Amino acid sequence: LIGITKNPSFLRRVWKYDNVNVSTLNNSIRHSRLCNIIEDSNDLNNIGKEFTSSLFDIFCSCIPNKQIRVKSNDKPWFTDKIRTLINKRNKCHYAFRHSNKPEQFDRYLAQCTIVDNAITQAKLEHEKRIISKMETQHFGSKSYWNITSKLFSNSRSSSIPILVDDLGNTVRSGKDKANIFLNHFIKSFHFEGPVDNAFLH
Repeated sequence: LIGITKNPSFLRRVWKYDNVNVSTLNNSIRHSRLCNIIEDSNDLNNIGKEFTSSLFDIFCSCIPNKQIRVKSNDKPWFTDKIRTLINKRNKCHYAFRHSNKPEQFDRYLAQCTIVDNAITQAKLEHEKRIISKMETQHFGSKSYWNITSKLFSNSRSSSIPILVDDLGNTVRSGKDKANIFLNHFIKSFHFEGPVDNAFLH
């Protein structure tokens, strides 16, 4: 076990499906070489990679998208704009602490109000988006768990710290941690040779 508490960040591509150019997308797929990829090779791995890559390029050109950096402990409503406002608020607080001037304190309070308003607005917009999806989509079990995940995302954190596997690699995901524990217990409680009948009763 290693005591690392810093949450890693990662890049996520956000797709604006509501603004997709359907006609251009269909034409791009129709005139692409997707069929040729399947016909020109017998290697399934190579076909899968090329097909996925070509289809991804088409989607990128027809569906508005952008990459954002997300921290693993970010709330679903948290945006880059809010992060910028919080950084500005912290700078105002730092300036007040080192100057102790009333005008710096007023700037800090004003920035606190801006941050609070931005967070409140972001939460409301997030709730509206979820409610809109509930009203427009077929509310099946998949939709239920998807919405539940968005509502409660990041509200539960793992109590198991980052682990290190036998090769010295750090392991962060819950699935990989579970596999490490599973392999450990298999090695610890595995009986070599025939099993005594006493264990079967």
